[in-house]
Amino acid sequence: MKKLLGMVAACFALMQFLPARAGANEDLETARKLEQQAIPMPHGKERLAVILQAAEQLQKVFDNASFDRSSCTDTAANIAQLYQDEDKLADSLRWSETVVKFSPQDWRSWAKIVQCAQTLGDTKKRDSARERLVELNNKHLVDQSLFCREQFSIEGKHVMVLEYFTPKKPNNVRLSFVVLGPSGKTVLTRYALGETEADTAFARESKNIGPDDHIYSLDGYAGNGEWLVSMFKPTFPEYETVRSAVIADVNRRAQPNPKPPNASLKY
Repeated sequence: MKKLLGMVAACFALMQFLPARAGANEDLETARKLEQQAIPMPHGKERLAVILQAAEQLQKVFDNASFDRSSCTDTAANIAQLYQDEDKLADSLRWSETVVKFSPQDWRSWAKIVQCAQTLGDTKKRDSARERLVELNNKHLVDQSLFCREQFSIEGKHVMVLEYFTPKKPNNVRLSFVVLGPSGKTVLTRYALGETEADTAFARESKNIGPDDHIYSLDGYAGNGEWLVSMFKPTFPEYETVRSAVIADVNRRAQPNPKPPNASLKY
């Protein structure tokens, strides 16, 4: 009798589970269709409305505990990207966090969290996400040597910041600020923060820094020109310090008759 009752309970549970799963599959399919519909649309209210519809349908899937939500994190990541394209960074951040909750090895979504948290001013969340990203790279779970750390605008120009996991000789570049034209396709200027072994070796030999200290240089590149923006010692500078130096130099170069760069050594 107990065995029979157990079979009945199992059948009843299955009857409840199957409709719920079928409903989740339908919601997921609708979300994916709406997501694909939004991709080619021009930026604006109509596109945002379609993205919102896709997000609402997908949220139903993630609210369904009986569904394997790790199987649809690709759609969640796409919605996060669409929201970021529309400058809806809080929504983009929320969906990226949803992705890593169910797919913790999705390094691109961790990078997206770094970007959104930076722009939203949440440095604690930014740094925590960056640490997870570095951990994944150390475990060989990242399939490229760099990631996009931030995107912002200066003087109507788009800036993309790239961080390199493993600096390469001879310049050992750790951060690169790529300044793009209005179309977003033409590189106008590039700034690179790195360490040349010769600079550090000379500074150590001349007792300008300690035996275990380093000197880092921020250099600008445009066309065939190259210039020193700033130098930092004895340790690697804070990201905000480098970012401010880049912004100041972009603003300097935007002047009608820009003065020569006034490179300085930051202590």
